[in-house]
Amino acid sequence: MKNKNLVLIISVIILIILLIFVVFLGEKKLDINSDKIKNLHASLGEVDTNKCGGLITYSDKTMTESDLDIENRLCKAYYAIDIKDIIIEVTKETSQNDNDNKICKVGEKTTLATTDEKESECSYKIIENNILNEVYTDIYGTKMTEKDSFYISDKEACYKEGERYYCGKAENYKVSIIPNTTIFRMIDKAIESSNGEIIIYDYFLKISNNICYSKNNSEKNNECSEELKKIDINNTKETMSLIKKYGAIYKHTFKEGKSNSYYWFKTELN
Repeated sequence: MKNKNLVLIISVIILIILLIFVVFLGEKKLDINSDKIKNLHASLGEVDTNKCGGLITYSDKTMTESDLDIENRLCKAYYAIDIKDIIIEVTKETSQNDNDNKICKVGEKTTLATTDEKESECSYKIIENNILNEVYTDIYGTKMTEKDSFYISDKEACYKEGERYYCGKAENYKVSIIPNTTIFRMIDKAIESSNGEIIIYDYFLKISNNICYSKNNSEKNNECSEELKKIDINNTKETMSLIKKYGAIYKHTFKEGKSNSYYWFKTELN
């Protein structure tokens, strides 16, 4: 009887040890200061809302590719294109539009606004559709949904003509009025899971008009806002402490694509 109990105890201990190995050795801790992690983190978006919608991957719900506006996705793909794959051209002003603004005709039908002070010429870029599609797939892991046009900033847009896009200063601007906002993001840790996924955890804290928002929504954090009055926001140590104390932790999952590259799969609140 004692021998049976001993065998049972040993079996339980072995099982516990195996579970520990699976949990802890199944994950590989990654260097958050490596170029690989920094680049993946940067691909999540920019603070400037006039550039590809800003940090639209951050939300109070789980976000995947299909949750993002196609225009913002195409915009991000545009900025990820290698400079060697972009054709830059300059053409002279050809006419005026209905608003008496001088414009240039590029391609067969596309028109763009002039870009120089004298309003005499347009500088623009040409992107091949297949190049944009390749970069899009690298970022999102799926084939690109084509669109006749999309903005790449509040004043610039890309227009599809045939199998290429003409990108330059748009005749019509996108106007958005937003309060002065500061967003802090700080990587907490990065791991490679047992199934090959790379997962990055980071802190997020938004401050607008001296009010804290722990998540990328309109929900105020009053406790953080009160503490904000007592610290020097330009003091790195004090600011990092505030971010860690009140910032929400987001979990970003990247899956392995072709050529050992990784594409963004989803972002969720941890």
